[in-house]
Amino acid sequence: MNIKLNLSPLQITKIFTSVFVILSILNLIIQIAKYGFNYRQDWMYIFNLDKEWNFPTLFTVILLIICSVSLKQITILEKNHQSLFIKYWQILYFIFIFLAFDEALQIHGIFMLYPELGKKLPGIFHFPWVIPYGIAVAIFGLYFAKFTWNLPTKIKRLFLLSAPFYIGGALGIEMLGGLWIRIAGDQRNLVYALIVTTEEMMEIIGLIIFLYSLMIYITKYRQKKIKITINIS
Repeated sequence: MNIKLNLSPLQITKIFTSVFVILSILNLIIQIAKYGFNYRQDWMYIFNLDKEWNFPTLFTVILLIICSVSLKQITILEKNHQSLFIKYWQILYFIFIFLAFDEALQIHGIFMLYPELGKKLPGIFHFPWVIPYGIAVAIFGLYFAKFTWNLPTKIKRLFLLSAPFYIGGALGIEMLGGLWIRIAGDQRNLVYALIVTTEEMMEIIGLIIFLYSLMIYITKYRQKKIKITINIS
């Protein structure tokens, strides 16, 4: 039996936002329990935003994959409309595919194989991966400037709203976390946990806004409905 759903961008966004709120509340409870009451249990790992390969990581990877699929769909639609900006959508698709793999496999963690490198740099570069990724962000930011400027006004505003959340969280707050580790001498404390929580929350908020903008573009500016088919055997 196939169940077919026609959902609006707002309805889908509300679903993802609800999951995000639940994960955020669970994480906050976990951090307070750990550092406020010294309560630690194995089950807490799977909801901890400060850890990898758990439910929050899976949720982020799913968002990145759905963004990638949406970008691929837009690329196809743009080809049909003979758009002048096809290559930009296509490059965004590849970027988000990479980000999904990076989030799932922690590719940027390769730089942490050389801990001495981070110790020789200023505190904000305690996690040295922020340097090459920061450079890449600057380059792509300049490259996509014309593309972004020519987007429909609503989509452009959503793009410009999502970027500070995602990039600010992934890079900016990560740098702040590195600086705090230098000051505190350790990352096993409530302040660092809250910094990382803020980082992950900003990333997820940025992705949800970005995905919403893509769905709006598909439905409003390319007149395509979002259909979800659930196959129940």
